[in-house]
Amino acid sequence: MKKPIGFCWVYIVEFNVYGTIEIFKVRLVENGCMQAYGINYSGTFNHVAKVSIVRVLLSLVVNLDWS
Repeated sequence: MKKPIGFCWVYIVEFNVYGTIEIFKVRLVENGCMQAYGINYSGTFNHVAKVSIVRVLLSLVVNLDWS
């Protein structure tokens, strides 16, 4: 049985040339450090889910009465 790889939220703050905050970014990425050689080690691609995609999925769940 294979264990799923965990995930974490990555928060990024971007500044403009004047040193003030320009934009906040957040992404959901999987933990690549949890991989084990020979089981799930061959891939080097990390899946990324943006907040807008998560919002769309949550709105589908609510509007279609999914559990």
